[in-house]
Amino acid sequence: MTQELGSMCHVLRKIKAHGMDDSKSDNAKTREVFRRRALLLQKIRTYFSSEGVTEVNTPVLSEFGSCEPALKNLSLNKGRRKYLRTSSESSLKQLLSHNLGDVYEIGPVFRDEEIGPCHLEEFTMVEWYRTNVELLFLIEDVRCLLARCGYQDNIDITTYAELFQNASGLNPHNCGNSELVSCAIEKGVDLKECDLNDRALLLDAVYVSVVEPLLKSFSPVFIIDYPKEHRAYARLSGTTETVALRFELIINGIEIANGYDEITESLEQKDRFNTENRLRKRRGLEQIEPDAAWLDALSSGVPSVCGVALGLERLEMALWEISDIRSLGIKSY
Repeated sequence: MTQELGSMCHVLRKIKAHGMDDSKSDNAKTREVFRRRALLLQKIRTYFSSEGVTEVNTPVLSEFGSCEPALKNLSLNKGRRKYLRTSSESSLKQLLSHNLGDVYEIGPVFRDEEIGPCHLEEFTMVEWYRTNVELLFLIEDVRCLLARCGYQDNIDITTYAELFQNASGLNPHNCGNSELVSCAIEKGVDLKECDLNDRALLLDAVYVSVVEPLLKSFSPVFIIDYPKEHRAYARLSGTTETVALRFELIINGIEIANGYDEITESLEQKDRFNTENRLRKRRGLEQIEPDAAWLDALSSGVPSVCGVALGLERLEMALWEISDIRSLGIKSY
């Protein structure tokens, strides 16, 4: 019996020691994550300081949610309903109307999304706006920022149409909805009757099922010249009305940054809000009150501006070859 108890104590000591080793290992990993992030934030701030871009802090809570059908709002319902921001865009454009010049913010944003390897409900956004520049300047701005952060890979530029056509055989700017439906169904996408005339949804369905899987094997790439149906709050091209002046940066198949040549006219922005609400209604989604403060800012005058939103945790994934975004924070999920 004594021998058995001694053996059991030996096993328990080993288990305890193993548990302590695991705890020490987890602590070391957590320290490393936050140490590297602190250095990364320092590099980002140093870059913007050298470029004369002013850091600002704006409210996380808003009276208005996002109208974008692709974004799911998180809200608080205590008293008057308020929304946790999906981005700081509205507040930053309000500041632009006060002639602050180039501005940026680093802060938390929220999306009502299923948590997974590339998605969190709360994550950190680096969002900035450059006045009186063109979109290609902003692309080079992103390149320079990433280089300052230690990212050395070459980043190509290609058009949405080239990727889409090479993968699906369809030109996204002028193919018929029926062609998009056929392509999506062929790839196993389940479409409802109400989806068949929703061109934005059909383009997304083909892109996600046909193009996105290929991007994982591609070199890093800026995708430019999106179809007008995916313009969101970007201006349309002055030469090709089917093309929206926006880009996405894709690394390892994951969207890292999203940039626009921004709408600066209040009436055009209001029309976009209303168009998106009509699309939300068609898709059975809640209608969102248009952001009056945003519209007022544009009415009072905002300079020509290009803006970009970059996910900090996704940048960390690219820099440090991390496959699961959930490993980059304190586990509260």
